Amino acid sequence: MSDPVERCTLLKDHKTRLAGNGIITMFQDCKLAFPAYAILESFGRISFPILQRIEDLPKGWEASFAGRIFNTHMEFRWIADGSSFQAWTIKDSKDEHGEYEKISDHYYLYGTWGKGRFFEATVRRAALTYPIQGQPRENDRAYIDVALYRPTQPTSWPNSAASVRNWLNQPAIAAHRFMRIAF
Repeated sequence: MSDPVERCTLLKDHKTRLAGNGIITMFQDCKLAFPAYAILESFGRISFPILQRIEDLPKGWEASFAGRIFNTHMEFRWIADGSSFQAWTIKDSKDEHGEYEKISDHYYLYGTWGKGRFFEATVRRAALTYPIQGQPRENDRAYIDVALYRPTQPTSWPNSAASVRNWLNQPAIAAHRFMRIAF
């Protein structure tokens, strides 16, 4: 964890919508700015396009059972649930009295750079293409910058065993969102 902790208020919105254009409508409602990264997951394929506008979604994106569109300020994600979709918008706002601490981290993606492409020996048939800007050096690894949100620490120790137990049994990370893809 490289960056200092920042207190914030976490803004989450969850909706259910029928399949089809519902995802586009829900995405437009969240007002995410472009350019943005996308991760689209369908059976047998995962793609990472950069979007300058919503119309840049690749042909056939509707076959994706899950996806994320994100930038450094917010993330819109969805997952198929039968004949409908569950969708979430996650963003934060700085707040010195906020109930969450925002921590920056990164998750490495498959493969290292070599011979003009990303390669991972355990993923032989998949072409590993990531939307990165610039030229990687030999053995560079692509990664996703992530914002992790954890509840703030209490300002005083709880006064009962039940309160201590409740505090200790809270998840360490309340939410996360992707911010950008880099190397």
